[in-house]
Amino acid sequence: METHIKPYIGVTGIERSNNLEIYKYFPETLYSHDLMLGCIVSYKSIANLKTNPLTLTKQEMLDVFRKTVDINYEKLFLTFHYFTKSLDKVRPEIREKVSHIVTKPLSEQIKELLFEIYEEYDTVKPAFRIGVQINISWPDDYEIRKIKKKYPQLEIILQISDFERLEEKIKQYEVEHVLIDTSRGRGIEFEIDDVIDVYKIIRENSNSLIGFAGGFSPQNVEERVKILAQKIGTKGFSIDAQGKLRTRGHFDENKASQYISKAAYAFSRLEL
Repeated sequence: METHIKPYIGVTGIERSNNLEIYKYFPETLYSHDLMLGCIVSYKSIANLKTNPLTLTKQEMLDVFRKTVDINYEKLFLTFHYFTKSLDKVRPEIREKVSHIVTKPLSEQIKELLFEIYEEYDTVKPAFRIGVQINISWPDDYEIRKIKKKYPQLEIILQISDFERLEEKIKQYEVEHVLIDTSRGRGIEFEIDDVIDVYKIIRENSNSLIGFAGGFSPQNVEERVKILAQKIGTKGFSIDAQGKLRTRGHFDENKASQYISKAAYAFSRLEL
């Protein structure tokens, strides 16, 4: 199945399958972007450890995926945002439960996380796109290539928060998307001029679509999209919101729906 890769308006932090109904706020007339709905997952998901409402278990992931299949909206981009860490950095009280996971190479962890979902996706061949975001600082590029080879329909989003030796490092990766993320889900707004400098380096050294994350909210998304587009001279970029779409630590559908509507309106108004 071939998919047309395009930029996205991202909403990250889906907690349950019913949250997917926010897709109805995304206008079908916005042809430049798709709607990315992101689930936060980690090595704890593989171990079925539920330590907070935002990090899904494997069953919750499967429920969200199957609900997306039921919706089967061609402008949806369902993604799983994966984080892992070395065994020595895992909390002692859960170390034994996850040691068999975190000691494996990244490609093997992704296999354990997404194998069942990807097999169903490949069999059903739904209209929507599917992807994984790697929330690890500069993962082994060989592992990324292995993931791409094993799951060719799985679009990879490489999150970048560490910009040291950026020009040298970014050349190693062949991924569909690169996300410039200075906030890491904390809702901290980025300095636009700083991320523009990062954008230019990536653009000169990579063919990936580029996105921005950090502090987007229903209140600021229109203005920030406009400024970003003016400074880089295109509306062909992605955005992703997470931290400011929560209320008391939980995903807020009202905030998310407002953000989707206002972001879509902002991109539709751009004349570039």
